[in-house]
Amino acid sequence: MVNIGNVSNAGSDRRGLSFIVFIGIIGFSVARGVATFFTNYLWFDSVSLNDVWVKILLTRLGLVAATTTIAFIFIFTNLRLATRATPVIDIFEAFDAQDPLARFRSFVSEKFARFRLTGALGLSLFLGAGSSTLWEQVLLSLIHISEPTRPY
Repeated sequence: MVNIGNVSNAGSDRRGLSFIVFIGIIGFSVARGVATFFTNYLWFDSVSLNDVWVKILLTRLGLVAATTTIAFIFIFTNLRLATRATPVIDIFEAFDAQDPLARFRSFVSEKFARFRLTGALGLSLFLGAGSSTLWEQVLLSLIHISEPTRPY
């Protein structure tokens, strides 16, 4: 007979390892972003162009704020309208019996109200963070400069 060990212990070891790998990937991603941010600051400081660095930073923050706000309003409004448009049909009313899912529906409706706000906020922050990469196009369009020397 082959002894394969304690199966539940192997699963928890694997879960712990995958959690450590996940935290490592997130940590390296954050460290890379911080290093790039600080390196850019040092470079702009070394060439005495701190005002350019501040303008880029404010443009990125403005893009994130604007996109997050627009996305939040759109997502939250759509979730609210979808909740209002959901038909409430009680088929057990005709039979004078209690609905077996009544407790489940009340539980889900309470949780969905909380999820609607946090879910819309989380998704809109995710969408807003992606918009910060468009800072160069925004600045170029604001000051009406085209750069024919750049290939992109």
